[in-house]
Amino acid sequence: MKSYNQLMVSLGLPLATIQVLGREIHRINSGLYDASYHWGFPPALMPLYCDCDLFVYTGYWKHWFSSRDVTIVEMAPEEMEEVARSFEQLSRRLLFESLGNSRQPKEATVKLASSLSITDLQMIIALRREKGIDPKALLNLPVFSRDPPASLATGPENYKGEFPVHWNLEELLARGDVAGLEVLGVEHVKRKARSLRDRVPWLLSSSPQGTFRACLKKDDIHGAWMSLNSPGWSLLQAANALRELGDAVNDPQFQCLVDAWTHENSHRDNGY
Repeated sequence: MKSYNQLMVSLGLPLATIQVLGREIHRINSGLYDASYHWGFPPALMPLYCDCDLFVYTGYWKHWFSSRDVTIVEMAPEEMEEVARSFEQLSRRLLFESLGNSRQPKEATVKLASSLSITDLQMIIALRREKGIDPKALLNLPVFSRDPPASLATGPENYKGEFPVHWNLEELLARGDVAGLEVLGVEHVKRKARSLRDRVPWLLSSSPQGTFRACLKKDDIHGAWMSLNSPGWSLLQAANALRELGDAVNDPQFQCLVDAWTHENSHRDNGY
């Protein structure tokens, strides 16, 4: 989506290779499309592509007003998981998933690997033949083994990220650093959140709009942002709230997000 180009450059994301992926994604997997085919998404998500049959987005997930790193997630209607910690990981995961059972990869797969300067395609092919479709096979690649995403990590001993999972959830809740959309499928999150009600009120509220406004009223920009990335918003409501947050922050880089997100979403009539 061109509206996100300026923002991605300002965040140091690899725009040129992202654009290559957007052009080629449908050729390696006919079920995947450039993110311009979409049904709306929360402000923390910068979509790279989507599966229109399963209603799943894959994209960068960035929390503003937080120390958490930018990461890459798959977002479905009822759950979200971290599937890559970098574009290098994501591109290899895509190639791995695109490989069938034939002895040779499709021409489009080889072309995409070359365009993205991926030099370990033969190792990816060998892993797919040996291990099948299990994504944990990717842990045999150095780019994954040294910094696995939460979906492949075995526990805190080899996970360097901060996406909410069961072993770091209490710490992130204590910091107020969890958005509602990140923990839709996590068991007992509300029970854990009740003892930290003042830190994460958006996880307990039935009205994210009310929580957003209460946070903004007391200049809790972080809380307002987390409320905005919790479930229960129409896209029109979210667009108005995001503009209001942008006015309160008055930051040029954040305004790039406001402009990009509202351009892509404010005209749609669904929500998240």
